Amino acid sequence: MDKDLFGRYFGGAPGLTVPGRTFPVKTFYLEDALQVTRHVMDPTAEWCIGGGKGKGKGKGKDSGDANDLDAAKREDLSQAAVRQRYGKYGDRVQAALSRVEQDEVNYDLLVQLLEGDTLQKLDDEAPSDDTPARPSGVLVFLSGAKEIEKVQEALLQSREFRSEPARSWVLPLHGSLPSEDQKKVFNRPPPGVRKIILSTNVAETSVTIDDVGYVVDTGRMKEMRYDASKRMSSLEDTVVSQTNARQRRGRAGRVAPGLAVHLGLTRHRHDKLLDDHQPPEVRRVPLEQL
Repeated sequence: MDKDLFGRYFGGAPGLTVPGRTFPVKTFYLEDALQVTRHVMDPTAEWCIGGGKGKGKGKGKDSGDANDLDAAKREDLSQAAVRQRYGKYGDRVQAALSRVEQDEVNYDLLVQLLEGDTLQKLDDEAPSDDTPARPSGVLVFLSGAKEIEKVQEALLQSREFRSEPARSWVLPLHGSLPSEDQKKVFNRPPPGVRKIILSTNVAETSVTIDDVGYVVDTGRMKEMRYDASKRMSSLEDTVVSQTNARQRRGRAGRVAPGLAVHLGLTRHRHDKLLDDHQPPEVRRVPLEQL
């Protein structure tokens, strides 16, 4: 919530801030994930420009859709722009970035990032003696239940998870789950077992899971929007705002210093192109639905 906006609306009404104890969260982005995993883009995949196996994907940043509200939030990833902005990351990362379909989640890269100790490799700084140890739990933000099922299946079919299935808990979390299944995310795994939670934005603010030390944010969410040409509202998959991204990475720093990876966003796109806040419903759905 933008408290300054409401303060101005109510004639300069004073606001109260109740501070909470949080720990620092080291933040990484798509370019860092590509570098640490040494990922190679699959040219036939829907998250690669020109891919999608004929399903209408791979259209890139110039979709030509006049109703595309996310067009201004896409980054120029031409080869020249990538070389200028990401020169320090090397040829492999630059080649991958220049082929990224920015409105799709790279599920192969996500699985690579969750395998083994890949997330820990992003942070090469030794922890100090006076700070709490980082919990091993991982919270992955996805846009919906369908996407959660897709990632869960991909993880369970990956080589590492198939060879040692007892070393990881993979738990879904979304509003359609029965309450007893939702409560499973609060259970502590046995020693040596890592908990991976695949969640919608229900975990942004509604719940705190105290054994999460890592957050992986795909940068997507479902948002109700009104299409004036069709005269109907629909739930659209869209890019997050800076406020959403900040809330998500903050879940890694509740009990100890955390680590977050914005897998669906480069640093430039996050800092320069995203909206500060999610548009209010009054601006994106018919008034009779509010």
